[in-house]
Amino acid sequence: MDILICLCLGLLAFQDFTYRAVHIVVLSILFFIGSVRFWLLGHPIGLIFNTLIFIIVVLLFLWVYISIKTNKVVNPLQKHLGLGDILFFLAVSPLFSVFNYMLYFISGMILSIVFSMLFLRTKENIPLAGILSTYLLGLKVFSFFTEEDLFFNPIVYKFL
Repeated sequence: MDILICLCLGLLAFQDFTYRAVHIVVLSILFFIGSVRFWLLGHPIGLIFNTLIFIIVVLLFLWVYISIKTNKVVNPLQKHLGLGDILFFLAVSPLFSVFNYMLYFISGMILSIVFSMLFLRTKENIPLAGILSTYLLGLKVFSFFTEEDLFFNPIVYKFL
């Protein structure tokens, strides 16, 4: 199952870096495989909704921030964030516990900022889903070789 997840992530990264778009079918397959894996690991499916609430709150704050910054109510999907990025956030939500998803999300946003400052010289769209897919693929590979569960175990508590 992890191999299918990695294949989906690799395909999403390729699509976003190449075309600045991701296909809904790949996102749907990733969400489905992640949900089945989530259930097979013994986690109640209802826990995915906690992650969805986090995503909704983040998007709501983004909308409020952009609206205040531009002094008008705006749709962030028109200029600031792609629909594929939001669907990617949702598609990978079953791959993590809520807390680890928050860590992935925040560290992924920091990584995206650094990537865009280093490699994107023009004011083009940032391939956010591609960067986050590549990052998640790296986490999957790291987790496989170190046999550490970076997705459901509370990793921060190990370092405190």
